[in-house]
Amino acid sequence: MSHRYWTFALAVLGAIGSLLTAWATIGPLSTAVLAAIFVVGWATYLTFRLQRLRMQDDIFRRREEAYLAAFTEIASAFNFKERSHQYELKMKLDGSATCKREVDLVVTRGEISSRDDRRGYWGNNEPSDYDLSITGSGNGSRVTRRIVHQTPRWIGFLIEFSPPLSTDAQYTIRERIGPGGYAMTKDDILEQIQRGNWLPQGPYEAETFHVKVPTDRLVHRVLLPLSYPTCGSNWDVMIGDSVERFEREYERVAHGHFFKREPVGDYLLLELDVPNPRIGASYWIQWTPPSRAQYQKCLRGISSRRSRQGRSSDNR
Repeated sequence: MSHRYWTFALAVLGAIGSLLTAWATIGPLSTAVLAAIFVVGWATYLTFRLQRLRMQDDIFRRREEAYLAAFTEIASAFNFKERSHQYELKMKLDGSATCKREVDLVVTRGEISSRDDRRGYWGNNEPSDYDLSITGSGNGSRVTRRIVHQTPRWIGFLIEFSPPLSTDAQYTIRERIGPGGYAMTKDDILEQIQRGNWLPQGPYEAETFHVKVPTDRLVHRVLLPLSYPTCGSNWDVMIGDSVERFEREYERVAHGHFFKREPVGDYLLLELDVPNPRIGASYWIQWTPPSRAQYQKCLRGISSRRSRQGRSSDNR
């Protein structure tokens, strides 16, 4: 329960206590007058608050409708779409990760020679190394990648089709991300929040997928080691690259039960499987890392087990 509700509850209890005290000191008639004033005052306050909430909801609804109209117009401008996009991030305990994106693309009119993509990191996260490769083909078109801009925390690249693609293509993008690209402890995130350079609205890590082209199906997965002691996981849907929730799409995903969480082998699978994802929406998979002490204890435990296994192997 948030502090606002506790404050409200304490205010009500205080008012009741004051009325009881008045009853005992000035008599029931005067107390009744005070009670009437109290009820009218609270009714006025609650009416005012309700009106403000309705105005805020109306503003959010109008803003969302404007976004939807803009996104619909953007979608009509594309001459290709993705029949499916399967995105999988696999984390390792040392903070490194691999990412695989399997794309099934079809040209709806004309032809395309390239499309853009990118990779970025929250706050001060910076991977120690990074590698990007692409494989696939497009009915006679060769599929390659070309990096157009790169900094320690951001990379932009083009996926190029030669000759230009006029039918469909299936390709896979593979990324290898060194340690440092993701915050592995809650303490690291809290420190970045204090410095004001952490975008997510809370002490959690997230892997996001921004739908920029018409897509029939999005499968967005994150695999975390079961030995990594996370403190919870969840999902969300935001508008574009903002941290403002896309309420309509969030409700559709929630009602459709498109999110699942389950162990798979040595990993915890967090997955959003979304039919017809909304263009312009960002689908977030979130997890809360352990404290620094918990994480270091986990690493020591893994190192100790490996050491014992090594000695056992030498004895044999």
